[in-house]
Amino acid sequence: MDFSNLNHLQLDALKEAGSIGAGNAATALSTLLRQRIKMNVPRASVLSLATVGELLGGPETSVWAIYLKMAGELEGHVIFILPNAIGTVLVDLLMRRPTGSTKIIDEVGESALAEMGNILTSNYLTALGTLTKLDLRPSPPLTANDMVAAVLDGVIADISVNTDAVLTLETELIIGDTEGLIGYLFLFLEPASAPNLLGALGLAG
Repeated sequence: MDFSNLNHLQLDALKEAGSIGAGNAATALSTLLRQRIKMNVPRASVLSLATVGELLGGPETSVWAIYLKMAGELEGHVIFILPNAIGTVLVDLLMRRPTGSTKIIDEVGESALAEMGNILTSNYLTALGTLTKLDLRPSPPLTANDMVAAVLDGVIADISVNTDAVLTLETELIIGDTEGLIGYLFLFLEPASAPNLLGALGLAG
């Protein structure tokens, strides 16, 4: 079984891991930045790579991404991606600048986004590991600011067997009293790891 065959119960379980991770990340960020931050996971879905590209605005859309590899009992990648238009708004909020101040994500902005993305992805993996009791070993995170196609191609090139099914967790970030900003957390698994994950959740099909 792979992600393309998930049923609603299985998808809900993986969404729950995302919700727990997002909640823990929001708590950590609120403490770090000394401002009120909430994170929600309103939707979880399994998408094809082509649909992921469309979701982010098309293959040539500029995005900011943070990603890490998983090793251990699950192998794959976790990636958090924001369109640059959302990233610049987030930098202003995280740095407490007037909205619209950031036009280009500079080194300071990248550092702020990297801290947020690292906390989010690491808390997601912690929540997933706690729920499944699997040994997950994340690599140090890497960041990229590139077109959607380049970011996705780089990940797929690093996965040994081609896969077209990606677990997608829509992530809403609310900082202070602002409207929610949407980013996306993607889980790419090596196909051989999908049964390990679903079996650990007691949901193997």
